[in-house]
Amino acid sequence: MKKTVSLLLVFVFLTAAVWNVAAGGGSEKGSGQKVVLEFPTWQAEEGGFAVFWKEMIEQFESSHPNVTVEISQIPFNQFTDTLITRFSAGDAPEIVHIASRFFDQFASQGWFASLDADFAKTDILQNWTALQKTMMYNGENQGLLVMGYGFVMYYNEKILSEAGVKVPTNRNELIAAIRAVEALQGDYNAYGITTQQHSNVYQDFSNFVVGNGGTLIKDGKYNFSDPKVLQAAEDYRFVSNYAPKGNSTEMVRQLFIDGKIAMLIDGPFVAPLLDSADPALKPFLKMARPPFQVVPGTISNSLHISSDLKGEKRDLVFEFIKQVAEPANQIRYSELTLSPAGRSAIAKDITDPALKISNGLAAEAVSILPDSANLMINYTKYTNTVINSMLKLQTSPASVTTQSILSELESNLIKEKLEP
Repeated sequence: MKKTVSLLLVFVFLTAAVWNVAAGGGSEKGSGQKVVLEFPTWQAEEGGFAVFWKEMIEQFESSHPNVTVEISQIPFNQFTDTLITRFSAGDAPEIVHIASRFFDQFASQGWFASLDADFAKTDILQNWTALQKTMMYNGENQGLLVMGYGFVMYYNEKILSEAGVKVPTNRNELIAAIRAVEALQGDYNAYGITTQQHSNVYQDFSNFVVGNGGTLIKDGKYNFSDPKVLQAAEDYRFVSNYAPKGNSTEMVRQLFIDGKIAMLIDGPFVAPLLDSADPALKPFLKMARPPFQVVPGTISNSLHISSDLKGEKRDLVFEFIKQVAEPANQIRYSELTLSPAGRSAIAKDITDPALKISNGLAAEAVSILPDSANLMINYTKYTNTVINSMLKLQTSPASVTTQSILSELESNLIKEKLEP
């Protein structure tokens, strides 16, 4: 009888063990049951970005055989509104990908989970761009910045050589170089910035502020009277005098590629455009660190987890995020997208000269975005107000002081209830 009972118990135990293995029990990759992770993005069909995400999905599904990542394309001009609608309805996707400047708009609704405990088990934060701090809300990391970048000085080496100057490394050298180039009276402008109504007017101005070690907001208040901000605004006003008038950012970039502008400061995505330059001109179009104390930068896109997502799916999404952050995948990201990656240390492993520069600048960049949740939520309204004042600064006669325009800007922001 005892032997019969013992054999029965062994049978039951083995049957349970086989069932457990079949169901994936004990596996480090999850329950073993079929899991679908939805991943909407605007980059599913966007050149090198599309290739990168396809590779990440294939890699993830290979190491997680029970998981399917369903990527879908949504046009960028519809993407944020679509995602807000879904979050509002309690129907957030598992893998959340956003244009990072909308981060505060989502985080302020409590829609993102804290990733601090997850990051603590990795080396990510210790090796990431300083721009990762823009993913902080209420003192918590609520996302991984996939791409942030530092602005780059682009220059025409031939024009600077004819002017007898080297590529500038500080504000004094920049001003001297502009004057030297203008003295040549050639068929080109010394400097290029956006000089018509365009979102990048804010970028151009803020580059000078942050680059000069200043900030438009300090201790929760506007900081327009700070000497560093005033000096930056004066420098911005100076360079605008030597820029072609009435040009959008896209027009300025083309003028540089055509050899009609000697210097400009812009994002790393301009570098691939230089390939379209005339073959005789292309060797002279080069990149360098911007001539500032601080490298100004900004953010592009990021990955997040919904605060409503729990259990196995949440764990799987962070595993996907962690995979994206792996060094080899970060190098791949930079090479495929021709953009800087989030992991700072990969700059030493990049062989392409332009990518090496852009990754190095991204590692030390300081954000030009306002350090204010209210202003980030109302980003378009805030930046449009700044843009209007900067266009006024560009076109006003010398009798209108820079300080008066900055004071008027602060007054306008407060009137519009755009307080930090």
